[in-house]
Amino acid sequence: MDIAISKWISNNMHGNDFFNKLMFFITEFGVGYIFWLILIISLIIYNLIKYKKLSFKCVSFLIFLLLAHLIGECFLKNIVKRIRPYHEIHEFEEFMKLYKYPLPSSYSFPSGHTFCAFTVAIAVSCFYKKMWWFLLPFAIIVGFSRIFVGAHYFLDVLAGAIFGAILGIINYYVVLYLNKKRKNYKYICD
Repeated sequence: MDIAISKWISNNMHGNDFFNKLMFFITEFGVGYIFWLILIISLIIYNLIKYKKLSFKCVSFLIFLLLAHLIGECFLKNIVKRIRPYHEIHEFEEFMKLYKYPLPSSYSFPSGHTFCAFTVAIAVSCFYKKMWWFLLPFAIIVGFSRIFVGAHYFLDVLAGAIFGAILGIINYYVVLYLNKKRKNYKYICD
């Protein structure tokens, strides 16, 4: 199923140069998790300015983003060792080279971009309810862009989304738990 989905995308969706560049931009914007880091740093700064204190929940987003990266990139990928689609579907390799996108050298499962995107999108949306309408669709688009450019299979992205959603929910409950305990630990703020 994974190969069929990827081949269909390669054969039917790579015809529009503007859309191709947009997908590469979105996937590139996720490299180094730039968007998510900018979002988290913006929330930290906003809370520092508005409340004159460091927000533990915002710092936790940064911690859980790093945790998602470590679990996906350093642990799961090295256990599963699934090769990337461009190794099996050579049209993707040519497509990446055409748009000067560097061929990823790590394994494919799970999608680290999607894992991190969903971790932050879910955690932030739990605390900032009005942001879900933008963050969740953007996380989905990041995942789709990874399939579109040939860096991941559909199941890599689906697994990244599921793992990320779970970690994002854990992030939420950890912060709630620690906030209940903050009376005993004065360094923890909401």
